[in-house]
Order: sequence, then C-alpha cells, then structure tokens
Amino acid sequence: SRCSIKEFEEMFEEMYMKYKAVIFDMDGVIFAGEVDIRVIEEFRKQSIPVVLVNNYLDMDGLVCISADHYGGAVQATEYLCKLGHCKIGLLSGRFSPQVSEARIEGFVKTLAKYDIPVDDRFIADIEPALEDGEEIMTRMLREVDRPTAFFCTNDTIAAGAMKAVTRAGLRVPEDIAIIGFDDSYISRVVEPELTTVRIDAAKMGCLAMQTLFDLIAGMPVEKAHIQIPTELIVRGTA
Repeated sequence: SRCSIKEFEEMFEEMYMKYKAVIFDMDGVIFAGEVDIRVIEEFRKQSIPVVLVNNYLDMDGLVCISADHYGGAVQATEYLCKLGHCKIGLLSGRFSPQVSEARIEGFVKTLAKYDIPVDDRFIADIEPALEDGEEIMTRMLREVDRPTAFFCTNDTIAAGAMKAVTRAGLRVPEDIAIIGFDDSYISRVVEPELTTVRIDAAKMGCLAMQTLFDLIAGMPVEKAHIQIPTELIVRGTA
C-alpha cells in the first residue's frame, strides 16, 4: 500500500539521521529513476556531486542522463502508422512525470503528424504492472470500434495487454498489434516476442560514471541534460 506524505517524510527523516555519517563521507552519488528533490538537495548542501540517471529534474547544475523518451515514443507510434493502422490506443504507465509526459507527447504529436485522431476512450493512465495492462485491455477490447494497435509505455504493460488479447480469442499482431518500451527481459519471454523500444541502459550507466568522476575531479560538464537515443526493436507483435 502507498504511504502518505507524512509517513514518507517521517521515513525520510529517520533514514537521513541513520545514514547521515555515511552520506557525508561520500565523494559523489548516482541516483537512478525517481528520487525526492530533498534528497538531492541534502547532498548538494555538502558539496557532494550528484548525477541523475534515467530521469530529468529541472534543478540548476544537476546533471541528468536519460533516454530520449520522446523520440522513442515517436519511433514506436510512427512505425504503427506506417503499417497502416489508423486507430491506435495508448496504455501509459505512471512513471516520473518527466518520463510519462515525454512518452505521451511523442505519441500524440506523431498521430497528429499522420492526421490520425486521438480517441480518449483508448488512452489509459495506469500502474506499470502486468495485471493493470491486462485489465484495461480486456475492457477496451469489448468496444466494437476498438483500435487495431496499441503503444504501451513499458514492456510489462504490453505483456499484460497481450494476455488479454489472447484470452479474448484474438491474435497478436494479426488482430491487435502491440509495441512496448524498454526492451526488458519480458520482451523476449512472451510469445510472439515483443516489438519494443530499446533503452541503452549500459551506455547511460557508463556515461553517468564518467560524468560523476569528472564532477568529483572538478571538471566542467558541458550539458546538464544528456539524452541517449533509443532504438526500435522489431519482433513479432507489430
């Protein structure tokens, strides 16, 4: 279950006091994904360099290294448009606001480019979980004028959506095409294997380490936000 803001603040204070000595003995730190701004501020107050990976926060001087989430969504949506799909749905997982908004924006703007209307009935904001993907897809498949393709903003949602399509007696991709995002292990476990957008996590990690070493050494960093290009991996679902 989700904790309240008050519970989170109490937990944060407890952890901060517990590990305060360890924190201030660090030369630098890398955060991956979502992180509370207050945590970053505590490190920076002590002049400890911070690098944020796979997320973006608009904080002065904070170096962020992320995938091109917008570009990845454009790649996926454009591929579906070029396959001839004229009705495309979106199953959007709840990630950090910056990541979610970039992927949604890429989807919407690409549909506009191809003069394909956005149907709000087939856009869902859900938790990035298998069960949520299956549940919402099951509901959408009941609609007579359902989409012929779906862009899912992570592979786990896509796997759940595939499960719902199969249980409805339909086929992927013949009846419903599906594209995921991340190129996680699950994309190669499902059958047919999932067409998805690959994030170069290794490159992001290596660049984060090199950037942190540069910051520790007092070297200037040219860009505060570094975006790593994504790659569309075409497999069997679209």
